[in-house]
Amino acid sequence: MLAMINQLSIKSEFVEKVETAFLKHMESLAEEPGFCGFRFLRALSPDESPCIVEVFWRDLPAFEAWKQSDHFRESHQGMGQYREAFYAPPKFAHFSVSKDIPLKS
Repeated sequence: MLAMINQLSIKSEFVEKVETAFLKHMESLAEEPGFCGFRFLRALSPDESPCIVEVFWRDLPAFEAWKQSDHFRESHQGMGQYREAFYAPPKFAHFSVSKDIPLKS
């Protein structure tokens, strides 16, 4: 499994708006082949640290296929409208998940 991690440096007054934009596409993302999970982590104190977006995929080919999909194009269309929300460019990294212990509710 792969974890695609996006560190978002969002101005505190825009956190809710950006989170809503991400969550708007999660139901359809769940239908994508190879999609395993999603988390939007909001800092307890937005002035101290960024938000983190974690998207989990079965493997790199599944992630790459999603990047070529209509869903990807639709979900990223119009993202330029949020430019003012960021005080630094997003930082993206991907990781191999060596062990996953599911969250408890």
